[in-house]
Amino acid sequence: RTPGQAKVQTGTQAVMSEARTTVLNPKYIREMMEEGPTGANTFAAYFSNTYGWEVTKPDMVQDYLWEEYRKVYVDDTLKLGIREYFEKKNPYAYQEMTAIMLETIRKGFWKADEKTVRKIAALHAELIRKHTPGCSAFVCNNAKLREMIADKLSDDPKAAADYREAIRRIREAPAGTEKVEGQVLKEQRPDPVRKTEPESGGISRQIAVGAVVLLAVLAVLIGSRRRKRKDR
Repeated sequence: RTPGQAKVQTGTQAVMSEARTTVLNPKYIREMMEEGPTGANTFAAYFSNTYGWEVTKPDMVQDYLWEEYRKVYVDDTLKLGIREYFEKKNPYAYQEMTAIMLETIRKGFWKADEKTVRKIAALHAELIRKHTPGCSAFVCNNAKLREMIADKLSDDPKAAADYREAIRRIREAPAGTEKVEGQVLKEQRPDPVRKTEPESGGISRQIAVGAVVLLAVLAVLIGSRRRKRKDR
């Protein structure tokens, strides 16, 4: 970053340095929060990228990075109004972030204590109940993670039941019948390929036009021959 002052860092150092200047930096966080829903998606992308590093290079990301994420984005230790911001601007990004933290714990990459796991699970389930599931791969399409979340809600059976029901409704609802508000990632399907062959009516018209043209050509040829005979 500074010409002539290059230095070598380990992967762990590089990840932490990047995090401390961005998603753990209150100035940066405030700037992103001013971006509204787009800023929320940026935070979710950072969490997703961190999880990606955990999967591909497990030794590079240490538990204390996830602990810092938890302090800032769950406990709101910087007093930035994190939850209020996400719930107002993009609760689905917040669902994604909490789900990623829980999946990191479930996979054993982050050795979080039980109190932390239950707190994040409770927050995630409440976001699902209040805003309906955003249904990313982490939120709706990971059965083992869903079971883990429900299990961590065992102290509140109603919360666990509400969470399961909200996920079930959105997963089983016929396409186009579920009313969803806010920003939700949706699968984009291409329109069916239109047939390039002409329709039957078009074929008939083409045949009729061709027949008329052919008759006209034949009439011209016959007339020409008759004129030649008369000239002889």
